[in-house]
Amino acid sequence: MIASLLLAALLAATPGPEPAPPQAPVAVKPARLDAPITLRVKDSSLVDLLEKMADLLGVTPILEPGVVGRVSLDLEEIPLSKALVEIGVQTGTEITISGKVLRARWKDRARAGAATAPPSTLRTGVFGEVLRVWMEGAEDRPTAIRVPAYVGTVDLPGCREPVTIAPLGPFSGKAYGVALASRDGENGRPMARILYGAAAEGRKLLLPGCDTKLVAEGGDVGAATGVVEPRRVDMGEPLVATIRLLEVTEEREEALSEPKIAFPANSGWSVKSGWEAAGPNASAQEFEVHGAALVVREADESALFAVIAQVTSTPPAASGGEPRSARRAESFLLRKGQPVRWTLDSSWDGGRAALVLEITLVRVGAVPR
Repeated sequence: MIASLLLAALLAATPGPEPAPPQAPVAVKPARLDAPITLRVKDSSLVDLLEKMADLLGVTPILEPGVVGRVSLDLEEIPLSKALVEIGVQTGTEITISGKVLRARWKDRARAGAATAPPSTLRTGVFGEVLRVWMEGAEDRPTAIRVPAYVGTVDLPGCREPVTIAPLGPFSGKAYGVALASRDGENGRPMARILYGAAAEGRKLLLPGCDTKLVAEGGDVGAATGVVEPRRVDMGEPLVATIRLLEVTEEREEALSEPKIAFPANSGWSVKSGWEAAGPNASAQEFEVHGAALVVREADESALFAVIAQVTSTPPAASGGEPRSARRAESFLLRKGQPVRWTLDSSWDGGRAALVLEITLVRVGAVPR
């Protein structure tokens, strides 16, 4: 039954472009292919489903470009391996597990030849200076809440308890995105929601302990009056974490970037790295991550992280290749020393590889001198 419970949590994401799932991923023991699973999904994204199944198995998903579609299944207590077969039958894909990789290809090779990866359209712009929230269908004017430069709490309409709010990444003097977190009751597990760019336009928050009609968007102060200032939160001592950007294929995995960050627990952080080659074969790659710790629990040395990650790769002009880009937002419940991985792009480089982000919480407390 454990696989059933885990998959239910992993599939709790809200429909829509690049939402952060309310249930944060945690480091868990991978399930076996013969483990029983109950899978009930309706009009779910095939890519999302395959990525979550890979998470459950502790493997990396690599999908053939153009493997997309919708899935509706009602499967109860069947082996996980058979669930993968059922997904393949319904979608016309061949799904295989080889080593530490889950591969998905079209069974119809003519269809595969015609398929192309969807264009990588990165959202431009910033989240803005304020978060506007309102109840769907209500006549009241939206409440404007200033996006703070720190981790704070704020009272939102329709929420039983104060909600944690934090900025994600400075961008031209403004936050690139914003993260919100809450829990349902004192003993409930904290869950997060991330809004940024175009994804922040009138999105339902679906936070635990809050009304499901609560809607939010970003914007500038403009003519807004009575802007609410979040209350600053004492998050304790600084945190230290390591981040690894990995390119994973069936044969190997290569670390493309391995930054280590130390930051105050009560503020957002940003890190950028990359390289650029000059000359006739000029090429470049840039990796950036913006994040914040929304909840820190020193008792069990854990923290709820919210992250926006982006990779942009520019191939040599002579190669004739197009620039590639990947961006994703996610939240993680990290425990000290236990790395958590998530897939940034499962069809990188024409489906040759997957881009994977690995985050490890190294220290909860004072940074050693």
